[in-house]
Amino acid sequence: MVHQQVCTLAQRASERPDLTVEVISSSAQFFAMKDRWDRLVAASERRTPYMSHAWLTSWWESFGAENELRVFVVRSGEQWIAAAPMMVHRTTMYGVPIRRLEAFYNHHTPRCDFPISDHNPEVYRLLWRQMSDPDASWDAVVLQQFSDDSPALNNFEAMAANEGWRTGRWIGPPSPFIPLDCDFDALFQRLRPREKSNLRKRFSRLSAIAPLQLEIVRSFSEVGDAMQDGMQIEAAAWKAQAGTAIVSNPQVRSFYTNYAERAAEAGELRLCFLRLGGKRIAFFYLLDSGGVIYALKLGYDPEYQRYSPGHMLLMLILKAACHDGCREFDFQGTAERWKLVWTTQSRRYPWLFMFRDRWRSRLLHRAKFVVLPAVRGLSRVGQ
Repeated sequence: MVHQQVCTLAQRASERPDLTVEVISSSAQFFAMKDRWDRLVAASERRTPYMSHAWLTSWWESFGAENELRVFVVRSGEQWIAAAPMMVHRTTMYGVPIRRLEAFYNHHTPRCDFPISDHNPEVYRLLWRQMSDPDASWDAVVLQQFSDDSPALNNFEAMAANEGWRTGRWIGPPSPFIPLDCDFDALFQRLRPREKSNLRKRFSRLSAIAPLQLEIVRSFSEVGDAMQDGMQIEAAAWKAQAGTAIVSNPQVRSFYTNYAERAAEAGELRLCFLRLGGKRIAFFYLLDSGGVIYALKLGYDPEYQRYSPGHMLLMLILKAACHDGCREFDFQGTAERWKLVWTTQSRRYPWLFMFRDRWRSRLLHRAKFVVLPAVRGLSRVGQ
């Protein structure tokens, strides 16, 4: 049950008497703050689409029902200078029930971070005061998929450790990206000779059937029809059978459709299709923000699988991105083989776990960061 209340804490810090913290637990209040929220994101040094009000509200509408909203906003007078969108989530760890305060996250969330325009230590201290409230119901605080150099991640980890919380980072698998800032010919020459040859051959063979064209849908008025086609293409190969296609789950379908409309209004949406003659045969759901192209979903018509239509579409997307001066294509997700055709570079996005100094929390911290790593180490030794 989502608490429908808003509480403003007028506690003032000795070093920064201008600062106050507002704790928002009302969905209606959160949804109504779009303009102020996006101004804060625009003023932040570190910006991704996943900080935007469009992303967060779309996510909460589709996936937030079983959680309790907690959004912490730091103000300097009337100006917003930091925000931490979080939720109280009931789950289990190793069979033990636990309540966690965590970022808006599920497996549809590629990245997390908090919009912060003022990095004064007192700003982080005020946010941590809310996260570590001794009277709060949660046993742990979890920050998922943050960049390992995130100031938020590093500040909260240090504060938690200083107050006796048990902390640890889980480092997930690498996530590949393609550096751009070059023309497409230079990018193509980075590929291995065999990959370049295969891509040229497939492009030539597919082009012999009918002309190939990159179609990019950006406008709000076209999103509805484009999403229908895109979701059908995305489900056409193996994803529908595996139950991982967008259309396989009503909540997932609602999320990607609603967010596409909001991202189009913000000018960040790129629904890309590979057209063979007049037929759409491959689909990429992309975001274009701050010179970075973010890849969310990909699908292709299995009738053309032997021509690698996903690679053909990606090749045209990268050519357009280079022409437009984009600096990076971020695959997101894990380092699957098809992504490594295009790049050898990747980053890791750790999860920070912070457990209260209580017996159950200490037990879970020890299980995750002491016992399980030791067991895995023994398993590798025995292989």
